[in-house]
Amino acid sequence: MITEFAGSLDTMLPYAASLFTGIGLILYYLRKGDAEKMKQLREDIAQLRKDMDEQNERHAQEVASMNQRSSFLDGVIATLQRELIEARLYIAMLRGILADKGIPTPEPDVYQPPGGNTP
Repeated sequence: MITEFAGSLDTMLPYAASLFTGIGLILYYLRKGDAEKMKQLREDIAQLRKDMDEQNERHAQEVASMNQRSSFLDGVIATLQRELIEARLYIAMLRGILADKGIPTPEPDVYQPPGGNTP
């Protein structure tokens, strides 16, 4: 039995060696391929991070620009509100002057928005 096993081992040994060598080569190339894939994946991730950083920077610049425009428009609105108050004051003063002189003045047309609420 030992001689049969030794004889069969003698014939199987080259096949086993080539099988293990083949498996070793396959694993080596798989690992090598994985390393290349990992390298490519790392490069892709780095590029993605760079793109996202650029996009975030552009977004921050757009937000800053919008905030600047918003601040400008807030200033314009405040100026227009002051001018409107001033114009109403002048109209009231003119009405008072005309009323003192006995000249009748018509009631002002007040804007009525679609809900009936006056501003």
